[in-house]
Amino acid sequence: MKRFFTIILSVLFLAVVMTAADYVAKTTSDGLPLDEDFWITSSELDQILQQTLENLRNQGHEVEKYFDSPYIPSTIGISSILIDFLFEEKIIDYFAVTNDLLPTEEEIAAEANELMSFYMADENMILQIQMMYGSVEQFEALVRDYVYEMIKYEKISKHVVDISEDALRSFFSENLDFVRSQLDYVSAKHILVESETKADELKLLIEEGSITFEDAAQEYSLDAQSGKAGGELGFFGRGQMVEPFETAAFDAPIGVIVGPVESQFGYHLILVQDRFIIESFDELDPDAPEYEQFLFLYRQKHIEDWFEEYKTEKNFGLEVVDPDIALYEEYLDATTDPSMVVQFREELKEKVFYNGLIDPKASTYSIALFVQISSDLNMIEDVEYVTAVNHLYEILPESEAVLTYALELHHDNPDFMIDLLLVSLRDFVEVLQMPGLLEDFLLQYGEEQLMASVFSNIDFFTEEFFTFVQQNVDAERLEEFSELLVKAIDLTTAQDLSQTWIDTFEAIRTDIIESMH
Repeated sequence: MKRFFTIILSVLFLAVVMTAADYVAKTTSDGLPLDEDFWITSSELDQILQQTLENLRNQGHEVEKYFDSPYIPSTIGISSILIDFLFEEKIIDYFAVTNDLLPTEEEIAAEANELMSFYMADENMILQIQMMYGSVEQFEALVRDYVYEMIKYEKISKHVVDISEDALRSFFSENLDFVRSQLDYVSAKHILVESETKADELKLLIEEGSITFEDAAQEYSLDAQSGKAGGELGFFGRGQMVEPFETAAFDAPIGVIVGPVESQFGYHLILVQDRFIIESFDELDPDAPEYEQFLFLYRQKHIEDWFEEYKTEKNFGLEVVDPDIALYEEYLDATTDPSMVVQFREELKEKVFYNGLIDPKASTYSIALFVQISSDLNMIEDVEYVTAVNHLYEILPESEAVLTYALELHHDNPDFMIDLLLVSLRDFVEVLQMPGLLEDFLLQYGEEQLMASVFSNIDFFTEEFFTFVQQNVDAERLEEFSELLVKAIDLTTAQDLSQTWIDTFEAIRTDIIESMH
């Protein structure tokens, strides 16, 4: 039951809702479709897609529906990635069904009831559940789905993975570097200063007892986040810290201050509080958490190997039937060769246009993809490109990507520029409105670093605003721009800031308001 009690209430539960004949992809074996139960439905894809988009938004990323950005694919592109994930889930389901490894109702009920008993014993947890999920009943349904998946994977793991001691020892010896990279850890504190001399001075003061390590970290460390916690870094494993900091931390005696250690950030004093370094299989205590973690690594590696062999053995395939996602995957295939991209664009142009006009049957994504490819190939003089961009501007006026393409064509029209910046300004305000975001950043980075970043954004938008005032852009657009800019300032000054920063932002706010009267 330990593994269930560690579930946090915000965990993503993938609930499968089947619909009659709405599929985005078919799973095949040896070229023949499997039963429809193993196909991917639109509702399955949409559920996991919406959760993924929500997670990206919570991280401050906005995803264009039809256009890839340098770092984040479009919604169509993300859907293509998620289909591959769901495809693997369907293969797992197929194996479970054909090998009679699905959980029974009795198994699900036993685990789910025990888990619910744990949650229902705490009144505060019940209130949290009702707040997050609407009702205890809805939460219980999600718990049952989760338990179903966990039992299924446990049964498959037991079916395909050898857990004998000989097998575990062999895996340990053959993968020692990998095991150590995952199991070894250090718990440490540090103080970061700008010079070796300053580090030596602090080290001497601490060793003399003139100041504690924790107080020195709070007063002098350049690492604002850990400094507020007395230099506490918590537990970290190999590969998580820069060199030579990591080597020093893993080599240092416990309880002894080491350093100064130079890194690209400055000079560190390090105090190791605890450490675990594995050298042999016999050092693993079956009752210790490190042993459980080792078993997890072992199972994970063997399940991955088994899964690849099983996919090859059964010759599983995926036939994407959603036209937009299929088109995206055709485009990805074409990007492997520049000449193929040019040919793909010509073929796409034939699908998008009819007698020089946008074909009414052409999907919005096919038009968007034509524009993106044309821009990437610098083929923007074609009349078809101009037609496609203008068409997208009419139907997708809120798309930042579309506005960017339109601005390239109509760079002398300030209304296009204000439309583009309005999208960015709305996104900026939305980020500032995220509950607790500014407070968390203030604690993590300190006032000066955070406000410098916020100010640079507000200063940029303010300069553009006064440019628009002089250019006599559309009055409604200008009014929305000023209101959003004032809102961004109000959200910022609502924080616990120094008077200097408040005065700076208030002066900008006053100038904006006065310019609108």
